[in-house]
Amino acid sequence: MAPPAAIVVQVRRSLDDATARKWSNNDILYDINEGGQYLQNLLKVLKCRRSLSSVANQREYALPTDMKEILEMEFYDEGSIHKVQGMNYDTYREYKAQRTGSIPYIYSVIPNESKILIEPVCNSAADTTTLGADLTAVATSMTVASNASFYDEGRVIIDSEVIGYTGKTSTTTLTGLTRGLEGTTAATHSSAATVTERDIMLYGVYGLSDFEMRKYYTTGTGSVTFTYGSVTVTGTSVTWSNNVAAGDYIAYTTNATQVVPTKWYAISSVPDTSTLVLTSAYAESTTASSNYIVSSPNPFPNEYDALLRTYARARALEKSNSMKEADREWAIFGSQVSAIKNRLTSSDVLIVQRGRYEGRIRDSQRFRANLGDKYPIV
Repeated sequence: MAPPAAIVVQVRRSLDDATARKWSNNDILYDINEGGQYLQNLLKVLKCRRSLSSVANQREYALPTDMKEILEMEFYDEGSIHKVQGMNYDTYREYKAQRTGSIPYIYSVIPNESKILIEPVCNSAADTTTLGADLTAVATSMTVASNASFYDEGRVIIDSEVIGYTGKTSTTTLTGLTRGLEGTTAATHSSAATVTERDIMLYGVYGLSDFEMRKYYTTGTGSVTFTYGSVTVTGTSVTWSNNVAAGDYIAYTTNATQVVPTKWYAISSVPDTSTLVLTSAYAESTTASSNYIVSSPNPFPNEYDALLRTYARARALEKSNSMKEADREWAIFGSQVSAIKNRLTSSDVLIVQRGRYEGRIRDSQRFRANLGDKYPIV
């Protein structure tokens, strides 16, 4: 998928403004982000999976801040996964049922409060264990005192990091770890740290934030070096530690305003103000004293790039009072949206995407197993 910075260059070129005479990068980025929010509110194409840990005798839980709407809730215990049924809040208030128990089977969202209520209230908290050894920030398995009370696959939280796991071996190991889920950061954890199961799993509509697609960073008066076969990018007179984050994308370009880079690389970490570590080795020729672009990731799959470009063009023309040209772009945008909506309503195929195309699947169990933090359902 094209990062927003790539779309900026494409939009400017289509507006015959390659040198940014009329519209700055930030102007167009603002419109792209606005268009993304509009599309998400209209089509709800981006979904997310988030998790909570149950608390003994607690009925009310905060809805994750980046989840706009719950579509499904599940409760994990040692032996199985239980579907929790959603209920309208007004109906819930009149509902008379068992008030406490081991497994909730009803949930309701409190309107305008971003809070969830569950029934019955769990009479015990989510299961816990402790780390049996120190855990590094890149480890893919962990040793625990006991995994007996945890489900075969799921998520846990240690300190403030949410970690996914896909299996258990013996009675003391969780394997297949995915680090730093749900917007948390992969970190080191000390032996004996508490490991808490995330036994409430939420599937819902992702809420695109105001600034999520608006990073276009090129600042630096010195040189930037990309080295073939290396995951390290170095810069001089750059300030990456305050302006670049893991999960962003970087690319070499001959001109940061006019030329769309040929390949983008995901950033794994930012060790200091002048060093970046990529998730994969740089695969192009070594370059020094290079222009570069750092961009926020684009959560939408490639098929939505055209809609974002059209929306940004229409808004740019509208704000420059080129109303005839803007009306033409809005008409194109309307046709594109209609085509997407028709396909969304006519298809029963799930498409899973985690930064790349994963394939088409129909089985819900396989869907859960392949699910990324954000996934479009088409």
